[in-house]
Amino acid sequence: MARYTWCSTSMVMRCLVSLSHRTTSRGLSFAGAHRLRGGAGRSLTEAYHAHPAASSALMATFSIETTPKLSSRIETHCAILPPGTPVYVAAIPGTPLKDTAALCKRLGSEGFDPVPHLAARALLDTQELETWLETMRSSGVNHVLLLAGDNDEPAGIFSSSLDVLLTGLLQKHGIQQVDVVAHPEGSSRMRDPVAEVLRKVSWAQEHDIRMDIVTQVCFDVNAVSTLCRQLRKVGVINCIRVGLPGLATPATLLKYAAMCGVGPSISILKNNPALVLGLTRNNDPGPLLEELTAVVTADAAAHGQVGVHFFSFGSLERTALWATQRFGV
Repeated sequence: MARYTWCSTSMVMRCLVSLSHRTTSRGLSFAGAHRLRGGAGRSLTEAYHAHPAASSALMATFSIETTPKLSSRIETHCAILPPGTPVYVAAIPGTPLKDTAALCKRLGSEGFDPVPHLAARALLDTQELETWLETMRSSGVNHVLLLAGDNDEPAGIFSSSLDVLLTGLLQKHGIQQVDVVAHPEGSSRMRDPVAEVLRKVSWAQEHDIRMDIVTQVCFDVNAVSTLCRQLRKVGVINCIRVGLPGLATPATLLKYAAMCGVGPSISILKNNPALVLGLTRNNDPGPLLEELTAVVTADAAAHGQVGVHFFSFGSLERTALWATQRFGV
């Protein structure tokens, strides 16, 4: 199954190394770099404490991502995650389908909602799609994340996730929820990202399929807010799960840096060196969550239902425990 990356690893590596040097030399404090633009200069921490219920509501719908390799190190997911948590299983190149299916079956047996990734551009034809669906259904899966995938050229007949939806095979095989990906900072493969999401949401409504919208990982809360507002304006009421980085050491963050957003997120990193230092040294995505909470709470109606999706970046256990313990979900 194809990987899907959202920026250049080398670009983020250069950015992180540069920012770490800048932060150290200038003596910037992590908290000092996070002053909100609104509300009499309140810090993000103050904004969070002003809206604790809003932040808890966001976290009450959080989901998280894993891989067969990561989960093989976990004795039981029940020890680190609340029951019923959607656990997305990433499509990693070279991972046998049977390993993904086995993990999904295990997650279901432990009381979680397994959500395997299905990359459209990695599929050869409808027969391979049917095989994938049959395998997942036999493992208890009824919820998938459908994405295009990152192949420069499609491996077969599917060039987009919409092509897969239009086959009718997901409904045929009993898939009850199909989540799709959104791009707060745009995508080179999409002329109009909002219109792309709207087409998929319309398909889901027509076929009575549940659908959440999961964004790529993004450090720019303004870009996320703009996407939410745009989708609500065209009538999309589905839950939007905002992609945030999980707890990661410098080594693991750099390893998984290819999954980070591009465009404005790179500018955010360049202009906020303490943010990068906090993400890497302090292993705490809290400031990003606090800013998201403040922005969503300021105009809840315009943002609609918003949840959080953690890209664990190789730190599944630590990210899960952080989210569960900090927010008491």
